[in-house]
Amino acid sequence: MFPVRSFRTHAIMEGARKGDRAVYKLVIVDDNRLEREGLGNVLDWRSLKVDIVGTFANGKQALERFDGLRPDVLLTDIQMPVMNGLQLAEAIREKWPETRIIFMSSYDEFDYARSALRLQVEDYLLKPIRKEALADTVRKTLAALESWLQSKREREGMMRQIKSALSLYREQFWRDLLYGNRQSAEDIHDRLVMLELEPWPALCQVVIVSLAWDETDRSQANVTDKYYYMYMIQKAAKEQPEVGLAVHTAQISDRDIAVIYCAADRGDGSRSMVDAVVRFKERIESLSPYSCAVGVSETSDRLEKLPQLYKQAKLAAETRYFGETPGGRLVLYEEIGRTAAADFETAVDLQELYRDVKSIVADQMPADVLYDKYLEPTRAYSEKYVRTLLLAVMQSIELVYAEAGKKFRDTSAANGFGTAERWSSIADVARTVGAMLESAAAQLQVDNKSQYELMVDEIKAIIAKQYREPITVQTIADQVYMSPSRVNNIFKMITGRTIFDYLTEYRMEKAKELLKDPFSRVYLVAQEVGYANKSHFCLVFRKFTGLSPSAYKDNLFPKQQED
Repeated sequence: MFPVRSFRTHAIMEGARKGDRAVYKLVIVDDNRLEREGLGNVLDWRSLKVDIVGTFANGKQALERFDGLRPDVLLTDIQMPVMNGLQLAEAIREKWPETRIIFMSSYDEFDYARSALRLQVEDYLLKPIRKEALADTVRKTLAALESWLQSKREREGMMRQIKSALSLYREQFWRDLLYGNRQSAEDIHDRLVMLELEPWPALCQVVIVSLAWDETDRSQANVTDKYYYMYMIQKAAKEQPEVGLAVHTAQISDRDIAVIYCAADRGDGSRSMVDAVVRFKERIESLSPYSCAVGVSETSDRLEKLPQLYKQAKLAAETRYFGETPGGRLVLYEEIGRTAAADFETAVDLQELYRDVKSIVADQMPADVLYDKYLEPTRAYSEKYVRTLLLAVMQSIELVYAEAGKKFRDTSAANGFGTAERWSSIADVARTVGAMLESAAAQLQVDNKSQYELMVDEIKAIIAKQYREPITVQTIADQVYMSPSRVNNIFKMITGRTIFDYLTEYRMEKAKELLKDPFSRVYLVAQEVGYANKSHFCLVFRKFTGLSPSAYKDNLFPKQQED
């Protein structure tokens, strides 16, 4: 049995003194008064940073005072009259789930242990309770509580940061949706809630605004102006929204902005979107001195469909069907999607077409596979099919270039749209497509070679700087952020040698220069060029020059012998 002292004097009043307030609050519940008081006196609770804020004879008394006390830890007996510890713990778990619970009992029964697991209690102490066991349990419980509180503080801090930059997180969320990075309806719903956005819309639509400034014209290349007009366009999209229509924007590139319309009502939403798009187009024409193309997607009742809507809007914005220049045009996808590409969509798998184009442009495969599959000479194709195929090939090339971090610009594709009616055979079409693919493949190969040459120069610079150190192909690859095999293949493709061979040759040339000093020592030269082992250096040097370092030096200084 615990020694009995004045519980009030020892625990509550001592813990409540000014400047000596405990960090954690604890409540004790036990129908045995002596045991309650003993628990209050058995430990130096202040040293554990615990303030005992209340003791109760049964669960009902504790529950009635719980909301006012809000303890961090509940230490409770199980077998008690009126309301036992299991009933108390269940009620607390439901209303105050963050409270840590420790059970006490005179019975080592399986049912109690099973209930403790179900209620997620911290520990289960058997009476009579040993002082050391109680102290260890409390410390473990407080450590778990502190860990939880730290995680909670970090989470709250993160949420404060999110709220302070809510507009940026929202824009990134819509950008992720457009790119297809958020495909789970549950994930999308959770993010809508977290970002304090309107609930799931009844109807949504995507509009792409593509500004047509000329990168080669210095008067149009002012970065400040670009940011300004992009900002003003996004602002214009959100001005004077229709009732029941939410508008969101996301900058896609330095010339493209996506506008996402979300309607709360399916019937009125469609009309509201049309009105909003027309007003928006008129507004940006008055804002920007640059011409722009506006592409409008179809509508959908599922946010998971935004990637498809985005592709539709982008296709509409980039189309050349409606004149030589798309600037100032408002193009609906349904105008090109259902009429110009009806037979194309049923005949061609766009993903397969993209893979075929990539094999030709990036992997230097022959273009015959494309002709045989999509331009059979014995078939009659409609003008709509041919136009759409040309556009799809062009977009596939642009995607291949985008993956490589480049842009493809070729006039043969645009010219093809204007001359389609003059094509007399599939061979004419094939020549146009072939010229475009050939140009794309050649341009990408040249660009890649130039890029690889820059990488080789970087590798050579690394070797020149670090040849004295024990560097390897792996350490070099890490510095250029590529795998060892990949970087070695590129280096060999450009130089005709492996990185290891080049490093060895570089070190040997440096060693030959050092050995020209009549006072040089072989072991010091070995260390100077990156070889910790003199014998290894001599072996490599002999293999490279046909002579040992000493013999090489003797040839330079015939009358002088090395020690």
